[in-house]
Amino acid sequence: MPTAAEAVTAKSQLAADIAAGVNTLSLNQQLTFVPYTRVVLPADGYVFWAVNSSLPSITVQGSLHYATDRHQNEDETPGVNQVVFTALAPVAGLNLVAPGVMYITTIYDNWAGDFDYPDFNDPDFNVETNGILVAFSSRSPFYQQADTYHYVGTAIMPAMQSQFLSTIAGFDAITPVVSNSLPIWLSFNNYVPPYMGFSNTTLTLFPSFAVPDNAAPPYAAVHIEPASTTAIQPTPWYDSGLSPWQLGHDTVRITFYGLRNPDVMNFRDCVLQYSRDTSNIGMMGMPTIRDEKRTQVEASILAEKKTITFDVSYYQTTANAIARQLILSTQQTYLPQALSPQAA
Repeated sequence: MPTAAEAVTAKSQLAADIAAGVNTLSLNQQLTFVPYTRVVLPADGYVFWAVNSSLPSITVQGSLHYATDRHQNEDETPGVNQVVFTALAPVAGLNLVAPGVMYITTIYDNWAGDFDYPDFNDPDFNVETNGILVAFSSRSPFYQQADTYHYVGTAIMPAMQSQFLSTIAGFDAITPVVSNSLPIWLSFNNYVPPYMGFSNTTLTLFPSFAVPDNAAPPYAAVHIEPASTTAIQPTPWYDSGLSPWQLGHDTVRITFYGLRNPDVMNFRDCVLQYSRDTSNIGMMGMPTIRDEKRTQVEASILAEKKTITFDVSYYQTTANAIARQLILSTQQTYLPQALSPQAA
């Protein structure tokens, strides 16, 4: 006869039957989830993930199955792996909100060999021996009586593999990735104007498509349309150090959440004055504040959402120099420490 504690934690008949089926189909398969820590370049907000061997891995019993589609794009021919993992217990690391740590597993085409951290920079890397990294973006609808947990995601695409690091040792945290004016805009997170007006004490600017998970207002996202980055002068001018000075143009849309009109006006005026004081960016038109409509029907509310679009000119070398200054002043707050024994 089971004890009272065992009776409380025992699976229902339905859940027990499902668990038995999962174990039979998967041959009692277990997956190891390895912690990766977020690494953000302060120059341009690019995100990398590095193995964090100071945290324990998680081993979970369940069944993983995936389907592979071959795509043919202009710039790559990837195999896209759609993955579903059915676990017999919740995986705490996959349910984190706004994680600084992400748990990733590795699957193998031939399911052979011992697990090892993949090194995508190794010229001998291949999927059959080194595996495919899998991260999960959602959990399917949960039915409590079944007591099984379905995690769904897409394996890391080949073009994204350079964003995952087996060690932080030797990682280049100095050179920015972007070639546009984004570093100039991100420098406003630390800019204190020498005059009365905008004072950036609560607003944080993030690159578009890189806003942290579930970020709460106030904040702003900086989006530079790739097609808008164009050259104004026909050829770059090279200085005595052979640094190229290419005068360029960007159309920059900044989306604000959680700010009222006076705050956004102060930000606009700050940018205009910054342009006059530094000449790091030149205004090619008068920016206008626009109210946007974003609704949530459950509460019948509108978000405090506004946008400003700037047409600016700038030297790409200036953006690179500002990026380096930004790194020197903020590097210690962006790069996690002791990610692996090599980095200690």
